Amino acid sequence: MTTPDKIALASALVAALSMIANVAQAFWIHRLAARGAVREKLEDVLAALQSELHRSHLFDMSPHMEIWEFGFETLQSVSVLLSTAQVALERQADVPRSLYSAINDVAGRVKKLRAFRDSYTMFRHGNNESPVEVQKKWPDWNNSIRLLAELQPRVVRVKRRSRPFCRQRIRRHAKELRSRLTRGRTRRGPASARRPSRLAKSKPSRRHAACIARFKCGHAACRAAVATWALAARVNL
Repeated sequence: MTTPDKIALASALVAALSMIANVAQAFWIHRLAARGAVREKLEDVLAALQSELHRSHLFDMSPHMEIWEFGFETLQSVSVLLSTAQVALERQADVPRSLYSAINDVAGRVKKLRAFRDSYTMFRHGNNESPVEVQKKWPDWNNSIRLLAELQPRVVRVKRRSRPFCRQRIRRHAKELRSRLTRGRTRRGPASARRPSRLAKSKPSRRHAACIARFKCGHAACRAAVATWALAARVNL
């Protein structure tokens, strides 16, 4: 094998290794970005659920004092957030099993309570008395009280176990806010006035753009390797 042949072979090998390294790096960056986006989504969902549970008095007051005509509306909102949290937890691998079990348990019990809504609506129809007087005559009133009493301590457990994720969300938002306030302040003005397009993009969007840029770098390296190989072949001829 002549010297030009060795040069061409070495160039081809270097180009191939460079392309493989770029593809592998882009793959891992994309995977980490997707995992971070899923984690952020889970934190946002749990924070929304935590906020709704704290806002409502349904899970704090005595079950005998609950007015079910309004309580069913709260159960509907909580049920939507619980379903979203269940989907987000299934997509995240490194979550405590206790949190997953607690949310599934609460979701199932909320569903049982919501099943009484049709019974209450049918009994309430055509009755002009106040909601408090109507529900006292409602046949399923005692069952709803019992289920709500069993649900309340489990809701407290969900609040306690989802609190670390809510704290991580608060720290993440505080860190992003500090970076936006302190990034690149010069005599020309704050960075938000000079680079609005960069600050407007979310972190997953910037990570996706970085992955695309690395793929383009790998493609350029591949084309450079082909050109080098073609030049070496011409020199050999």
